Amino acid sequence: MLKASKPSVDYSHGHAGAHCGKVLDDDKSYCRHFIRPLSPASNLGQCEKVAGPINPVYWCRLFARAQSK
Repeated sequence: MLKASKPSVDYSHGHAGAHCGKVLDDDKSYCRHFIRPLSPASNLGQCEKVAGPINPVYWCRLFARAQSK
């Protein structure tokens, strides 16, 4: 599956109510498409829908709130 480019989905700074990754342990405002970094040394993850490294505090138009477990 071809991933979208960052400019095409308005990848930009997120806000407290919606962002790519889980920033805090009790965070419920992150996206279900975010894939956590493989290494704890990096804070950049990946996305199922958007190409390139993904900053957890950013956001895009494909945002879909993750289901709490």
